[in-house]
Order: sequence, then structure tokens, then C-alpha cells
Amino acid sequence: MVAGLHPRLIDDGFPNHRALAESGGEDEERRIFYVGVSRAMDELSLTYPQIVTRGGRGPHVLTTPSRFLTELDPSLYEQAVVEVDFGFGPRS
Repeated sequence: MVAGLHPRLIDDGFPNHRALAESGGEDEERRIFYVGVSRAMDELSLTYPQIVTRGGRGPHVLTTPSRFLTELDPSLYEQAVVEVDFGFGPRS
């Protein structure tokens, strides 16, 4: 079982656009990210969706990974790409 917080690690998700509008908001969100990441005991998986729907049923929108993910030193993590087949391809 995986427990813990699962923030939406895309820009406008984390950091949240409301926090970015406040003075010092981005720094506060960065501190929250650091605290969450630094508490991992053995392993930590940080994920983000490549596509989201606006309003739950709206149009599909390509996402941008959170700026906090892009600030991580690449020598500190192993990148994994997860591919999902939704079965929308040609039928046999």
C-alpha cells in the first residue's frame, strides 16, 4: 500500500496559481515541496500527468511538469516513463 500526499506536480497544480499570486507564495510552496520530499524514508515516487481535463469533463490539455521537478538535480533521481495503453488503437 502506498500512503501519503499525492500533489498534482504540474505547473498551476504545484505550485498552485493562487500561491503564485501572493507575495512569497512560490517560496512557501517550494518549502512545502522540500519538506514533503525530504521526509521520504526509503523511496519516493514523484509523478505528474501528461494530460488533464479542465473541469473534469472539459477539453484535454497537455501539461508542463512542476518547476520544482525541473529544479531537482538529475543525479539524485532515476527517471521512469510509464506508458499506458487505453485500447484506443485499431482493433484486430
